[in-house]
Amino acid sequence: MNRITLFLLAATALLLLGRVTVAEDVIHFRNGRTLTGRITSETRETVVLELPGGGKVELARELILTIVRDAGAEPDPVAKPAAAKGVLRSEQFFLWSGERRLGSRSLILRKTEAGGFRLEEDIVFLDKEGKEDVRVHTLEISTAEFEPLEILYRESSDRGHRTLRAKVLKDRLEMVISLPGERRKSSMLAPEGLRFPLSAREYAIRNRDFSGEKFEAPVFEPREENFFRYRIEAAGNRRVDWDGERVEVTVLRRYRGQRAVEEIWLDPAGRCLTEELNGPTLVAVLTSRERLTAFEAGNAVLPSEDEERVRPLFVHPEAGFRIRKPTLSWSFEKQPKSSTKVLSISNLSTFAYCDIFLFNETPDGGLLSSLAVDMERRFKDKSRMFRKLDEATIELGGEPAFRIKASSMNKGEELLSLLVVSLHGGKAWLLTMACPKKYFKKARPDFEAMLKSFEFIE
Repeated sequence: MNRITLFLLAATALLLLGRVTVAEDVIHFRNGRTLTGRITSETRETVVLELPGGGKVELARELILTIVRDAGAEPDPVAKPAAAKGVLRSEQFFLWSGERRLGSRSLILRKTEAGGFRLEEDIVFLDKEGKEDVRVHTLEISTAEFEPLEILYRESSDRGHRTLRAKVLKDRLEMVISLPGERRKSSMLAPEGLRFPLSAREYAIRNRDFSGEKFEAPVFEPREENFFRYRIEAAGNRRVDWDGERVEVTVLRRYRGQRAVEEIWLDPAGRCLTEELNGPTLVAVLTSRERLTAFEAGNAVLPSEDEERVRPLFVHPEAGFRIRKPTLSWSFEKQPKSSTKVLSISNLSTFAYCDIFLFNETPDGGLLSSLAVDMERRFKDKSRMFRKLDEATIELGGEPAFRIKASSMNKGEELLSLLVVSLHGGKAWLLTMACPKKYFKKARPDFEAMLKSFEFIE
């Protein structure tokens, strides 16, 4: 007998010794044999199975034919959903957190034979070494009006394995939650207008104009096993650069309970271009299946221009700084190496911008006060209508800085500006933030958030 056969026979013997106290997973191998236990973690390459008799084994996926999860358990409300027709929409995203790609996200929408919808989402989070850390799978079955019927939520990592299955029965949500060595049932009163997360998102996308209204509903979050109030509002249209073209997108703003506002950008066809999943700290950016497949295979996939613009944190190692943008409304645009302007951050909705300049020369004596005077003189030379409103000493990236608030005119319109200078690393730094006066009150918190996020790096 070969080594695989010997291993399977030994594992089967262990199963006969152990007493199964919870529902089990059954793995069917390509050679016709089976193995039973509890899956504790899995990746694209391997599955880790905890044996009833004790111990764990790691199995290569290439040896596995199928997996039957929770065999012998009560009927699974979503184990055999209505047969699905063709895919209506499939979208793939890269996930950005801070300055790195945190993982990937895939969304698939299908129509069921019963006339409803089947929505599936797979999210993979990677660790700092780029290896799979956590995998989350969500499957929802809804009516044609996206009312909830059934949901499956599975979260897997080497630290544990959790599955939640739920079904709406009359006015209640009946749940079964499975953990390694534990299985429990729960029943909750379903609030009026209940939705599941993916279905609520899809409903908002399909009704994105809202005819001046807003979408609001209690949404069941399977990870928290609780309900949260969702409110999704249409925030108008915006023209953005996407895939080398100017695209008019519809902006949806989503509120989840008391959490910060999140944005979703939709193109005219309703395709999601980018979406905040946890405010600006976690952003999904649309990509192609080919790029995502290459990335998941461990190949180097450079950020696209779209990712560079919408990712939440921009790192400029050559210049030696990083800065975070406050919302998706702001876009990064790296400048040519020959320019003293190293980065431009713009917000088309308020015609606001933040430009970062870096000068190799410093004022005589290397004094911050001298740099502030020189900066003021430069702006007065550019605009005779330049008028200083106030000034203050602040910090920029932990270094002393000088800030001027000023007024100027551009094509007959009054602009308000924040001009910030600092000295660091033997170089002079200048940040200019400006927008039309009528938008300044709205834009100033974003300006201040960017100043606060600015850091010098070596």
